[in-house]
Amino acid sequence: QFYVLLPILFFLFNQSRFSGLWIVCIALIALTINSFIGVFDGQLDWTILRLGKVFVFTHLHYFLLGILIQKYWDKVSFLFEERGLIWLIAYILFTLVAVYGLDLDTVSYYIRTPANLIADLLIGGLTISSAYSFIGLSDRTLKGQDISYGVYIYHMLMINILVHRGFLGKEIYLLVVICGTVILAAFSWIVIERKALGSKYLISNVISSYLKKN
Repeated sequence: QFYVLLPILFFLFNQSRFSGLWIVCIALIALTINSFIGVFDGQLDWTILRLGKVFVFTHLHYFLLGILIQKYWDKVSFLFEERGLIWLIAYILFTLVAVYGLDLDTVSYYIRTPANLIADLLIGGLTISSAYSFIGLSDRTLKGQDISYGVYIYHMLMINILVHRGFLGKEIYLLVVICGTVILAAFSWIVIERKALGSKYLISNVISSYLKKN
């Protein structure tokens, strides 16, 4: 669904003078669908509920928020560049107050309450800000070892394994996911990705040599 919708959104946003407004409107529609499913989870027909949970619009607002930030990066970059520590502290403080102080749900898959929305915005801001903070740290610590794609690929594998085995609801499982993901990503980089990238240049050179001869 997403990859069918993506070129349509791309065309829509690039052809309209009001692309920012379009993004906001569609994001609000997606957010409304997400909240509706979350709030009325126990009252909806099972088929509608299952379809709703895999419907692309149910979680599209996260992607659209990223597009909006990218589109107006020159105006909002000051909120993220070298602000990773601030976002992290804000997220931790909000979570501590909301969960342990007010007994609110902040980790729901759906936006059932304002606390869910605030938590999602904070963790999203933290994620973006982390990419623009402590520049050069990864080069100094990883020494050119790129495990980012492995983290992207394998984190849900770790999560699904724990969910399938019923390991839920404890903070220690987050540590298991993080450590397991990093180990798998490092293994993937060393055994598969680094060699594949090396082969890419070899193949390119072979093709270039062949084309020059012909």
